[in-house]
Amino acid sequence: WRNPKRQSSSYLLSGLLYCSECGSPVNGVTTAGNNGRLPYERYICSAAVRRRDCKAPGLPAKILEDAVIDFTIQHMLDPEMMEQSMHTINQEIQQGSQVYEEKRQELSGRLAGLRKRISNIAEAIADGGHNRALLQKLSTLELEENDLMAQISQIDEFMRQKPIVLDPEKIRQSSDQLRQMLLARDLRENQRFLRGLIQKIIVHRNGNKLVGQVFYRSPVELADNKSPPDDIINAPTESMSTLPLTVGAPTGRHTFEASFTATMRVYNKKQP
Repeated sequence: WRNPKRQSSSYLLSGLLYCSECGSPVNGVTTAGNNGRLPYERYICSAAVRRRDCKAPGLPAKILEDAVIDFTIQHMLDPEMMEQSMHTINQEIQQGSQVYEEKRQELSGRLAGLRKRISNIAEAIADGGHNRALLQKLSTLELEENDLMAQISQIDEFMRQKPIVLDPEKIRQSSDQLRQMLLARDLRENQRFLRGLIQKIIVHRNGNKLVGQVFYRSPVELADNKSPPDDIINAPTESMSTLPLTVGAPTGRHTFEASFTATMRVYNKKQP
């Protein structure tokens, strides 16, 4: 059993797949072949293996991986889709700026009031000595303070975003380079790219059909060299010197959703 989070995994989609039946991670498994047959690679729900409380069937690895690569090339990396997603992102940034500014002011006001209450309770404890009720109240208020600070931090992260400005030719070039990389079938490079682009894929098998629901980040955010997010670094010069890639899970600031379907081969048993 291979840990899906390990960079050394030989399965392309490790860490990205989730079961539509129970929500558990779907991991790669290799079954040894019998009677001289080659090993069989598939993805299977972790709950179905460990606890055996999920009935989701296994998914053939090659068919699923080919389907994801094809979906990425034909849909996510389609230049027109990339341009549409860029406009959607920029519209979200524009519309969200004013809303988030107002929300930040509200949270900042609440935080200031909360800190004043914390200060008053701290002074009361200092003056009156140990008091269980006051200590419990102080602990509760400090948790609320941390929550407000986290919310403000998330808003600040959003407000630091700048509109993405890429002309159609730049988008086409980025699309071509990323497609060529995927078609080169380098496992490590493709794992690296897909983990930066895709948040998760919810998969299930319906008869001879494999169906995937993909939640992903627009490739234009990877191709925008002006203001890359904090988690983007430059790819190795020998592979993609002009395109930054994300390592690890995407930030999820702008998440898109789409689905794909792949057909499995059905072999009829020979009649005696």
